[in-house]
Amino acid sequence: MQSASAAARVGVQVGDQIVLVNGVVPRDILEWHRLVESDVVDLQIARGRESLDIVVERLPGEPFVEEKLSPLYVSIHAVDPHVRSDMLRNNRGGFSLRWVRLMLDNQIDIRAQIVLCPGVNDGDVLESTLSGLLEQFPELESIAVVPLGLSQFNTESRMRFQTSDEANAVIDLVEEWQRRFRRVLGRQPIHLADEFYLVANRDVPSADNYGEYPMLEDGVGLVRSFIESFSGNGPDVSGRHDGFFASVDHGSPTDYVRPVNPAVETSLRVAKPVSVSLNPRTRSAKVPAIVSGPYGSSMFRKLLAGTDLAHIPVVEVPNLHFGGNTAVAGLMTFADIQGALRAHGRENVYLLPDVCLNDGVFLDGATVGDLSEEFDIEVIATSGVALRQRLEAARKENSRD
Repeated sequence: MQSASAAARVGVQVGDQIVLVNGVVPRDILEWHRLVESDVVDLQIARGRESLDIVVERLPGEPFVEEKLSPLYVSIHAVDPHVRSDMLRNNRGGFSLRWVRLMLDNQIDIRAQIVLCPGVNDGDVLESTLSGLLEQFPELESIAVVPLGLSQFNTESRMRFQTSDEANAVIDLVEEWQRRFRRVLGRQPIHLADEFYLVANRDVPSADNYGEYPMLEDGVGLVRSFIESFSGNGPDVSGRHDGFFASVDHGSPTDYVRPVNPAVETSLRVAKPVSVSLNPRTRSAKVPAIVSGPYGSSMFRKLLAGTDLAHIPVVEVPNLHFGGNTAVAGLMTFADIQGALRAHGRENVYLLPDVCLNDGVFLDGATVGDLSEEFDIEVIATSGVALRQRLEAARKENSRD
């Protein structure tokens, strides 16, 4: 028994025999867990020759408070209890935000997240949520607003991804609330995931809006950090195991309730890419072409336009394997890449981001060696600096020719 547990606090001791739980003898471990799930549990205990009745009342967030676990990621989604219960698929979920106040009062930092599901918690619901957070929880360290990510395997008919018009509306609403938070609090904790700007075809905010890029794992600031790194105006993020190309290792693309990783519900996602040996062979003299998913391709075209690298082709790889709004390079598969490269031709050396490989293996089981049998492939680190250096080197070599 843990010394900081609710049972220990009310006098339950090691060696006590629990006879009844809420007046019931648990049949098995499953019933035991069901009976002790509630916030108040009545125990009948045998201690030697004594029979004791003890009421165990679990305080909201008690383990986090006792152990000072901080920071904590909390899925908010909505402050309306009915909407929140629906999204969490838990009838008690609508009232669990009371724990947030307890933890904030005990100096535990909270990083909140709102996964935005069109027609469920956007629009007026989002407006109400941001208003409620400002009024009830102004101490929140951050509030990340991220879009719902769906694959073609989604089984919930009402779950869909954002349209361009909806993404524009979200940006306008959130930016207005960012200004309100700054006026009231003197700081601005709300951060909007890059994907909204990409879907809306709008420029991402400037670098000074992201500070030290603390929320890359929420898909916030990925585009701007890569642009700044590529342009030589900001730090390189390649050593931080995140970046624009990256993806998440998550077994259920259809889930829209926040699992462990705070970014898994978005389709612009991050995780720690597993390193792969970069191709050691002699560098090809062909003009390099950048291979990326739809989101990366959109960024690269804008990034290269109007520069002396505007001639560099960008090969967009649609994700037919996962479908839906899965659009990051980290989830590209061999089959999808092969199809895109065949359509483009063999006149280029293709720069492949390392995050779509796990020890040289794609998600669908083929290897980078398999792809190299048909195309000139060069695996490149997921880094704005590395990409710029490779493209500059190719430009200089071609100019000498």
